[in-house]
Amino acid sequence: MPLWTPADTTTAAWWDFGDAASKTIATGISAIADKSGNGRTLAQATGGAQPADVASAINGLSVGRFDGSDDFLWNSSPILGNAAGGYMVFVLARVAGTNANGVVVAEGRSSTSTPLWKALVGDGVGTKQRITARNDAGSLYLNADLGAATVFANAVALHCTTDDLTTATGYLDGAALNTPQNSTRSGAMTLDRFSLGAWLHTSAIQHMAMDVGEVVIVSGAPDGPTRQLVEGYLAWKWGVQANLPGGHPWASAAPTVAATLDSSGTFSTVATSAGLTAAEALDASNAFAAVTTSAALTA
Repeated sequence: MPLWTPADTTTAAWWDFGDAASKTIATGISAIADKSGNGRTLAQATGGAQPADVASAINGLSVGRFDGSDDFLWNSSPILGNAAGGYMVFVLARVAGTNANGVVVAEGRSSTSTPLWKALVGDGVGTKQRITARNDAGSLYLNADLGAATVFANAVALHCTTDDLTTATGYLDGAALNTPQNSTRSGAMTLDRFSLGAWLHTSAIQHMAMDVGEVVIVSGAPDGPTRQLVEGYLAWKWGVQANLPGGHPWASAAPTVAATLDSSGTFSTVATSAGLTAAEALDASNAFAAVTTSAALTA
């Protein structure tokens, strides 16, 4: 059966540095297309600020190498700070952890440095996962670590922040960090820039040294099954599946999909459970539906 990918769910943005067809190369990576279909291409016109396109860097796949000095990519389509219902942001990367307050993913405003939303950012040392928010009035109402653990340690890892507009939770390789934070919005935030590798407002600051393989953003209220599907997809693709916790549904096999035919005659895909195979059955209304069968059985 085919492997599950973010194309099998609704994503707000999806940038895959391992996909050569998605990238435009100049001095470095001058643009990377958004595979979600929402047109949120990330770009960088300045050659010296373009991340390098490095082949076979993680699990045989190419990455975008951000130097931690002046490299970043951006667009004018913020997603996170004012997301309706919340969001989940996933970053498969090797983050150096050497840039104090270095930004992995952030949003800002082109005319001022006052409002900001940093969904994945290092702490004052650069090794812990933090979330930071400041509104238009200048109130820094959220600036806290999502866990006590060192997560940015120059090792390939799967980083995730989920936010349901009430609570933000960090995850490392599919396991929750131990310090969720209150993410209730406080006052208006007028944001018009999204950036990867730095915080961009009137200028770019707080760069982060990192090799980025893939970034996936899902808008709306976070849900566990979708989060785990994206984690399973990224972990197996980029070779860090051994880091998933033992109780994770995709710790032993990558997620796959099976086709179903509903009562209106429309095909769709469903994720199948790890270790199971899918078969089709005809129900009482003569509609095909997916059923799971033991690997030892035939359909």
